[in-house]
Amino acid sequence: MALLESLAEPEVDPDEGKVYEKFSDLKICDKLKEMLAINKFENLTNVQRDAIPVILKNRNTIVKAETGSSKTLTYLVSFIEYLSQYSLNVKKIHREDSGTMAVIFAPTTELAM
Repeated sequence: MALLESLAEPEVDPDEGKVYEKFSDLKICDKLKEMLAINKFENLTNVQRDAIPVILKNRNTIVKAETGSSKTLTYLVSFIEYLSQYSLNVKKIHREDSGTMAVIFAPTTELAM
């Protein structure tokens, strides 16, 4: 069972309580949905179903679940969507002048092998 804690204050959300089953149901850009589908990611795991919608609302979250539950993809999908929206709506992201946008630590040794 995944542990999911939101560290932000709750806000009124019309989608609150909505359960997403597939990546295609999520509120993410079409290009990201397309890339996930091409790579055969269709159904959300329990961790993804619970965490991605919360993270997409810019809430600080802690996700704790067993190895192999797809936590890494949970964070990556959310972060790629954030970068996409940032580049479209705030400031275009360029390799040369945007600076560091993320630091990604490798998962545990058993997953890195």
